[in-house]
Amino acid sequence: ISPAKQKPASLSIKLICTPVPHDWSVRASRQVEIDGVGMVCLETGLRLKSEWEGICEIQTAAFDRKPTSIDVEAPGENFELLAKALDHPGVSVVGSAPWVEPSRKKAYKNVAEILALSKAGNLHAPR
Repeated sequence: ISPAKQKPASLSIKLICTPVPHDWSVRASRQVEIDGVGMVCLETGLRLKSEWEGICEIQTAAFDRKPTSIDVEAPGENFELLAKALDHPGVSVVGSAPWVEPSRKKAYKNVAEILALSKAGNLHAPR
């Protein structure tokens, strides 16, 4: 069966379960976005992480792709939602999109906020 005709779930199972030589590595990456949908994607990602435990390692990243602050002084609703997502056990990475901020000053603030969250929660922050 060609990959185009297989169901997405069967493709992921095939990728995860197909043996590879010991010196190869296979990596797939998806962020769990929390903006606009609340914790639905995060909770689903953490459930899948639990279901695949022992078969493969899944690293869960909470990611916000929208501006995180209302103004330069105070974090906004998106930042608060992202911080709340990090309270879920199993989240090991935090990320954001500073390039979507409306000004350079807010973009720098975004980076500082994400790095502070990362440090406080002992989490990875992708480069």
